[in-house]
Amino acid sequence: MKGTLLMSFGAIVMLSGFVIFNKTYQPEPFEQTFTKESMMVNSEKKGDDFEKMIVQKFDKNLFTIKEWVGDKFVDGIYAETTLHPDLLMEINLGKTMSQFSVECKWRKEAFKGHVDFSYKEQFARYKQYGKEKDIPVFIALGIGGIPSAPDKLYIIPLQEIDTWDLKISNLKDYKMNPDKDFYYDMETKMLK
Repeated sequence: MKGTLLMSFGAIVMLSGFVIFNKTYQPEPFEQTFTKESMMVNSEKKGDDFEKMIVQKFDKNLFTIKEWVGDKFVDGIYAETTLHPDLLMEINLGKTMSQFSVECKWRKEAFKGHVDFSYKEQFARYKQYGKEKDIPVFIALGIGGIPSAPDKLYIIPLQEIDTWDLKISNLKDYKMNPDKDFYYDMETKMLK
């Protein structure tokens, strides 16, 4: 009887301690650890990783990177090249050479069968850049996976599209094997 009484008393003490603890314990509010700056750095890293993957798809014995645009700016001050596509490439086949540009965009996923690779003003700038330089501009679009290894890869000639909002079902002709290197056909001016 004495043991039962002690066990009951112990259970009551434990239960009341639990109730008091739960009433007085207030977890600290969740603090958002992501700042605008940290999100921009993360986004920049993803963009950089995708650009590096794209650059590695060009045979360094045939292709030269003439420009690799950096998106550096401060207080609205930036180099004019920041507005250009990411890469200005040159292929040299001995007596013949040719230049073209590539804008690299990676997206985690398509939304409702669509993906935006830029916005209106940027799209217009890329078109203008191609006209002024008289060179083809391509959009290297990676979707899914991770930036350095996308699930899907498309090489889209800018002159063949009229919007930055792309319907994925319309891109089948531009789909590439993400594991293969690129080839540039100087006659057709197509990156494959």
